[in-house]
Amino acid sequence: MKFLKRYILAFLIFAICGWLYEEFLFIVEDHVLVNRGSLFGPWLPIYGFGGLAVILLFYKCKEKKVMIGKVNIRPIILFFETTIICVLLELIATYIIDFRTLWDYSDKFMNFEGRIALIPGLRFGILALFGLYYVYPFVIKLANVKDKKINFLYLLIFTLFIIDALARIWLDNNYRM
Repeated sequence: MKFLKRYILAFLIFAICGWLYEEFLFIVEDHVLVNRGSLFGPWLPIYGFGGLAVILLFYKCKEKKVMIGKVNIRPIILFFETTIICVLLELIATYIIDFRTLWDYSDKFMNFEGRIALIPGLRFGILALFGLYYVYPFVIKLANVKDKKINFLYLLIFTLFIIDALARIWLDNNYRM
């Protein structure tokens, strides 16, 4: 049960952090506040799935040192590995969802059919490293909290997310460009 709680909490925190990141990005780049994504709540599931993929694939090996002389290059290797995984996940997602209503990188340098592009991919690599080294260790601490009020809050947020996700079956996409 602890295992499941940790990964559900990680998914939610990565999804919420992804929403915050996208909101911040749009405010800085376009000077506009928009609810990013197709859900009503402050979460983007693709970031939740991306965060889980990165954690499951790389968390245990992040502390293994890869030395060149006296320099540990493991974080650099992780950056490239996580960037590739995140970009592949985004590419796969574009074939599953109607991505052009959510993002279109056609005007970005080194893009592939507007689905993925170099600069956003590199940003995802940086975010993935931040998730590996800072966010997920925080999630582990949160998941070990035994306070009933905190656990109720986790359950409430997860329930709201599920309701929001299921509502997309009957309601239209929430995001408008």
